[in-house]
Amino acid sequence: MPVSGLVVTLAPPGSIPGSSPDVVIATVIEKIREHPNFQAGPRQDQRLPVVLDTPDKDTDKQCWGWINQLPGVHHVDVAFIHFEDSDAFEITPCSTHAQQPITAPTIGET
Repeated sequence: MPVSGLVVTLAPPGSIPGSSPDVVIATVIEKIREHPNFQAGPRQDQRLPVVLDTPDKDTDKQCWGWINQLPGVHHVDVAFIHFEDSDAFEITPCSTHAQQPITAPTIGET
C-alpha cells in the first residue's frame, strides 16, 4: 500500500478565470476532502497538506491524475512516499555501482 505525504499548492489569487477564486479554492478543497483515498489537513495560505493512501500502484496513479487535473490546483509536491507492501513495487538499482558499498575517505585524502 503506497502512502504519500503531499503538499497541494492552490492556484494563486487572480489566476483562475471565470468564477470567484475563493469559490474555486473552496470547491477543490472540498473535493479532496471527500475523496476516499485522500486526507487533507488545515489549509495554510495557498498550501494544503494531504495524505494519499491507496491499496495498489494503479489506484495511486489514478489518484495522482485526478488531483493534478482539479481546477484550482496549481501543482502537487511530494514530501514523502512509503511503500508498505514491498511486493507492490519492484525497486531496482540504477546501475551496478549502486550495489557497491560506499566508503568514506580517510582524513588527508582528496
